[in-house]
Amino acid sequence: MGIFLAIVAAVGWGISSNFARLGFSSIKSLSPAGGVFVSVVASLVVVLMVNLFFQWEELTSISTRAILWFSLVGLTSFAFARYCHFKSVDLIGANRASALSAAAPLFATLVAVVFLHEELTLPILSGILLIIGGLYSLSGHQAKTHNPGTGSKTAQKQANIWGYVFALLSALGWGGTSALIRWGVSNLAPPLVGALVAVTMATIVLSWPGVRNLRSSRVSKSTGLVFFLLAGLMSAMGTTANYGALKLLPVVVASPLANTSPLFTLLFAFAFMKGSERIDRKIILGAVLIIGGSVLITLGRAE
Repeated sequence: MGIFLAIVAAVGWGISSNFARLGFSSIKSLSPAGGVFVSVVASLVVVLMVNLFFQWEELTSISTRAILWFSLVGLTSFAFARYCHFKSVDLIGANRASALSAAAPLFATLVAVVFLHEELTLPILSGILLIIGGLYSLSGHQAKTHNPGTGSKTAQKQANIWGYVFALLSALGWGGTSALIRWGVSNLAPPLVGALVAVTMATIVLSWPGVRNLRSSRVSKSTGLVFFLLAGLMSAMGTTANYGALKLLPVVVASPLANTSPLFTLLFAFAFMKGSERIDRKIILGAVLIIGGSVLITLGRAE
């Protein structure tokens, strides 16, 4: 059951990126702030319902310290990291953005080595080299079509660079907060309760820029918003399934399985989005290298 939940987490996160891409393609005037806000609201509804049904007693007894701690997690992961991920999806597509975001274990390891003084083992070093190779492979890929509004090839090249930057920032946000999440769920509150506090804080922070963008772009009634709602639902499914997997499996098993999400992004794009994004050998190679590096880093840290 634990392995099944970990795979469900990977599927949810992988498909979520594709729905975000479809949303931006349908509503070209919508900024990442608006898209993230819609998706976070959808995630909030799902996580809240799960907590009400399964974690009611823990939810009502949460401490102020836990609320403050997981609010910080929400700012760095749900708000900052998801915004950066959506921005990268808008600029370079779901395939490359998801593959680059899979480098999160790299940043988690760097934080652990620098600030927690964890040992840099051979599997970790090998994983870092694989991730670097995957990033290099992805950097050589050129998009099939220009991003709307970028204009010339020079502008498209700049958009690609910024897309890589935002994708790596999302990996930094997700990977860099892993120590905060680990300590919080071990000492302050159950994982699902912590996730609810985090996504609630993200919703509050993103409400002003998100609603403002929705109003200014006049897309509040657009059917394209359904894609962002689906992105949020799939992301929430991935998050809740991952927490369940971590309850049943050791991190050394659950984490590598959940980090295979870019493969499901590629499979979904190949099956349903053939006209919007190109899947070539460089994208596949980059995704495989980054996932393989993430697995090695996870195994190395478990040792």
